[in-house]
Amino acid sequence: MTLDPSVAYDTLLRRCIEDLRSALLLKDFGRAVTILDEIDATLHNFVKNLPKPPLSDRRFLGAMSIIKEFFDTSSRFKALLFEGRIQEAKEILPQFESQLRTATTSLTLLTGGASMVATSWISPTLTTVPSEASLYLQLSAPVANLLIATLKRLKGITDIDTLAKETGLSPIETSRIINNLAALGYVAQEFDPVAKKFIVRLLKEEG
Repeated sequence: MTLDPSVAYDTLLRRCIEDLRSALLLKDFGRAVTILDEIDATLHNFVKNLPKPPLSDRRFLGAMSIIKEFFDTSSRFKALLFEGRIQEAKEILPQFESQLRTATTSLTLLTGGASMVATSWISPTLTTVPSEASLYLQLSAPVANLLIATLKRLKGITDIDTLAKETGLSPIETSRIINNLAALGYVAQEFDPVAKKFIVRLLKEEG
């Protein structure tokens, strides 16, 4: 498998996940582990070939933190399969899928291919909420996913300025997407008169 910014990442992810689900359904656990190894190797190779940014690059560091969480879950997934704890492995499949989407999205953003990811955890909601906010998020779903993932990493609450620095986005772009997420009920924000900053709190997740 090859992660190439010139192709749609969601197509690759869907194929991987469909193969993995099929292997689990057929109880072909050896095949399932092979698929997990292929996904891990693909992301490892992609990360290895990324240009090395300055250690102060918060967007890169944030992406690496997200990818490490994915690798941890993948290792746990494989360990459960090796130990024959199949039901437990199936139970973490949704978490694995979500983290794979987020990890790939963060890589896409690092390579400048943000517009190429068409699907995200927001998609099911957007198809049933035809609003200005939802249409805006359809166009910026990868960035919205990155903000949500960063919020989760920061324990679900932070301020706009910190969120912008952690993701490498501009404060204006961060604020705009947060406003739209708030309009759909995914986050809440309020002005802290003491700190004189807008505080963002994660309310719910999808996918």
